[in-house]
Amino acid sequence: MYITQSILQLNGKVKTIFSAKILWAVLSILLNAIIIIIIVNPIWQKLDMHVPGEPQNLVDFRNPVDTIFYLRNAENGYNWHEPQSIWFHPLFSWLVQFLPHEIPLKWRGYLISIVSAILALTTANLYAKEIFEIRWNERLLFLSFLVPGGLNTAIGNVELLDLFFNTTTILLVLKKKGYYLAPFITSLLGILTKPNTLYLIAPLTIYLVYSINQKDSDLFRSIFFAMLGITLGWICWILYVDYQTGLMGSYWQARQVATVPLFAGPFSLMYRTIYAIQSNDINLILKFSSVFSVCIFDLWLVALLPFKRDIDKLASIFSIFSLLIISFLINNPNKVIVYALTIPIHIPAYLAMISLIIRQLTSQISFKRKLAICGLGFLCFIFCVLHIIFFVAGTPLEWYF
Repeated sequence: MYITQSILQLNGKVKTIFSAKILWAVLSILLNAIIIIIIVNPIWQKLDMHVPGEPQNLVDFRNPVDTIFYLRNAENGYNWHEPQSIWFHPLFSWLVQFLPHEIPLKWRGYLISIVSAILALTTANLYAKEIFEIRWNERLLFLSFLVPGGLNTAIGNVELLDLFFNTTTILLVLKKKGYYLAPFITSLLGILTKPNTLYLIAPLTIYLVYSINQKDSDLFRSIFFAMLGITLGWICWILYVDYQTGLMGSYWQARQVATVPLFAGPFSLMYRTIYAIQSNDINLILKFSSVFSVCIFDLWLVALLPFKRDIDKLASIFSIFSLLIISFLINNPNKVIVYALTIPIHIPAYLAMISLIIRQLTSQISFKRKLAICGLGFLCFIFCVLHIIFFVAGTPLEWYF
């Protein structure tokens, strides 16, 4: 009887804790949605935000930038001879198709995005508690709008669904839960959402080496099946696209719709950055500088923050490097401020730094140290505000894509 009562009490505590995490995620998304609907969307409407390459087709906060193409695939099916159709991975479109068609198409996509954002912030919260040494508070999620790209959590956005799967995969690996099936499924669903799940390969490789060094067979199995899910899912989708088009290599040809072909060389991005500066083209300068500023600032935050284990810090650093390196390899700086959201460490790193600064300022430390921390906090705040402006103005003006 005593054991049964204890189990019930524990179950109640777990539900209460998990409910609190979801509550703060919901409140955070609600605040971000209010900011988007009341402030940001009217600005976008005045600036005639439209489908990329289609200035006559206006869009709003429910389907900006790439989201409209996912919705078109959901409504019309894939056009296997149109690169802009087969460029996009299928899961988000499948989910839109699955929802009742009585709900308008744009609202179906937006509903999936909002639910994904809530789940993504909830898992980000769990991930932060797992890796950081500092005392973490769920209320920090309320400040997610300050994170570069954080306002994306309240618009129609596929990246948040990908973030949910990516963070869940890393969590399952770290906790070694569901040694085979769970991390395999979440990583598979992630790569079927967006190719951004490839960013996980770098941190998973770090953990794989660590598992071999520590002779941790459970961790090794979790990582192996997570990487298998990514690899198998990606290969199957590439082959399926080639099969549907009847032409081998169609998947890669579609992705060459980007500004520069994939075969232009790994240093092409650097050359294009120098050219952008020399040409005094403000749009190009902002686009290219966003790649370096977001990645470098993320790396700086991770270097400063205290982690429970050095291996978690190293894996986080490599995940950010993967974003930077892939931008170089594909010669394309597009959407880095948004793509950074798909890396599990991005949102937690900024919120953890805010928490660390607040706790340091309220503790008994010397005046000089408080002054230094104030300077650090001011620098972080200015950086975040500049990227909020960059995102709000840059989305309709095509500064970052």
